Amino acid sequence: MIDFKDVETLIASNVATIRKELYAALKHIGVGKIVEVSTIAEVEIQMRQEFDVLILADELEDTFTGPLVQGIRSGRQGNHPFPIILFLVPSADPDRVSRIADCGADGAMLTATAGAQIGARFTALAAERKPFVVTYNYIGPDRRREKRVEEVVCPTLETPNPVAVKTRRGGALQLPRDIKIATEKLNTMKIDNISLQLRWLIDGIMKAMKSDPVGTDIVVANARHLIEAAEDIQFRTKRWLTSPIAELATTLAAIARDIETGGAAIDQTQLMKLMRAGHAVAQEIKRMMALMGT
Repeated sequence: MIDFKDVETLIASNVATIRKELYAALKHIGVGKIVEVSTIAEVEIQMRQEFDVLILADELEDTFTGPLVQGIRSGRQGNHPFPIILFLVPSADPDRVSRIADCGADGAMLTATAGAQIGARFTALAAERKPFVVTYNYIGPDRRREKRVEEVVCPTLETPNPVAVKTRRGGALQLPRDIKIATEKLNTMKIDNISLQLRWLIDGIMKAMKSDPVGTDIVVANARHLIEAAEDIQFRTKRWLTSPIAELATTLAAIARDIETGGAAIDQTQLMKLMRAGHAVAQEIKRMMALMGT
């Protein structure tokens, strides 16, 4: 029998009866620490602690919880990106399922049957967890099935499995080490991915400006994504104390903001500044990655 006593779980649902049913089911299989909450604010507070499993209603207080999950996976919310996350959904509506699949959760359960399912889900999670895919706008389990020959190969990250590790003797001591190694690898993969994305976004702006009529929507959208990319670079390179990356990313973000505001009215000078700023950031990332041996 699998021993779940060291597994720490957070249940978040507006419906008290659902929380109580899941609590009882988890206690029945021997889960040790279980915390119940009913709001996004309470989830954010509880995430200051480390939980192995999060069971989240896809909506709390009529607010979609997907962005919260994306924040966890990106490392901006909670202590690490790798808790196992299961959504509770009221129906298997395709649009609903698609929306939650894009957030990086490990899976979903129908609310009506979650209490009956949870024991089997924990047992399955103790056996296996899918590796993570790290892309420009997604961090989470690899959901691809058979890959097409022409499909671009996307590198994956072997993901710490808190349930599997904590059901083994000494797992509570091993898990922090596993998480630290995987977090550093995820960060490196994300930085490398952003560097490639910069070129794609800037090329898109250049092509849109040359088209007739000018692709204003593309210019504005790509500029907005460049701002997000620059801010993500700053977040992920905070430890590069001897690197000018923060200043370079700040410059890139400022130029991108001007372009987002100007749209089709931007001139060639601004485009050249954008190209130089993007190149400078990408080159500095390449230099630092070489120094770190990654």
